Amino acid sequence: MRIEIYRFGNYINAVESKEELHQWLLDNLPYDKSDGFVPPTTTLDVCIAMAGRKHFTFKTDNGIKRIEKILDAVKIEDVAKEFVILKKKGENYIFDCPICGAEAAAYISPKHQIFKCFGCEETGNVIHFVMKAKKCTFAQAQKWLEKTYNIKK
Repeated sequence: MRIEIYRFGNYINAVESKEELHQWLLDNLPYDKSDGFVPPTTTLDVCIAMAGRKHFTFKTDNGIKRIEKILDAVKIEDVAKEFVILKKKGENYIFDCPICGAEAAAYISPKHQIFKCFGCEETGNVIHFVMKAKKCTFAQAQKWLEKTYNIKK
């Protein structure tokens, strides 16, 4: 079973089992104590709870397939129209960034299905756009897209 590790919605690493995930978390999880490491006796459940508080998320093969379904089913420019006014410029669209408010500093590339703002440096795919526009988590953005665009899990 493949488990992908993300932080703030950005891919970090992948492991092949819960045991590998546990070891990876023990080795890499930022810890609040001055000693700088997670005690080796910490259980996987505690590590996962700590990781959640540090903005880590984990996706299994099924979760990855759900994301791929969303990315295949919706176009970022169609979703963005629900939050901003898009203006066609060449093959891309420009818009006022809903994150930082910069005027015409952001663009969407339909060819690559990404957005980028030159004001606040935010970038990402349609799920990241919804996260930023709705000020929600990755899971909430994923659920909103699935519900709004009738995407079956």
